[in-house]
Amino acid sequence: MLGMVCSLGIITVLTGLILGVVNYYTKDAIDDAALQTKIDALADILPEFDNNPLEHSNPAVIDGDTLIIYAATKGGERVGVAVESQAHDGFSGDILLMFGFDTDGIVSGFKVLAHSETPGLGAKMEDWFRDSVASRSVIGRKLAGDDSGYSKFV
Repeated sequence: MLGMVCSLGIITVLTGLILGVVNYYTKDAIDDAALQTKIDALADILPEFDNNPLEHSNPAVIDGDTLIIYAATKGGERVGVAVESQAHDGFSGDILLMFGFDTDGIVSGFKVLAHSETPGLGAKMEDWFRDSVASRSVIGRKLAGDDSGYSKFV
């Protein structure tokens, strides 16, 4: 019994050590990939801009959730904003989303930045919400009502 406990303890310590070393050497690459995902998403979902929206970001707390708002300008004029948010109702955890809006409050695009959904099912959400069937597409929709809070960011 003592031999099994010692063996299991050694295996546990070695596994933890290996995971720690792998995390140490891959953390920067993972962070760089996440940053590049945001940069690519901003370019895809916003109208054409010439600034770096990552440098013009502001957090906002709405209904207990922290949103990050990225301002996009061209020639010094605001052309839109991107809003990074989380959906808490995913089946396998939170879904990190980014929506782009033009200056009229119309959705110019969106991207799923991160999720833990099933690859064959939930991972298709981005395509599903772009589909024009049954008016599922959110692109081109205007925010509902004047109290949406959008005017604070544009």
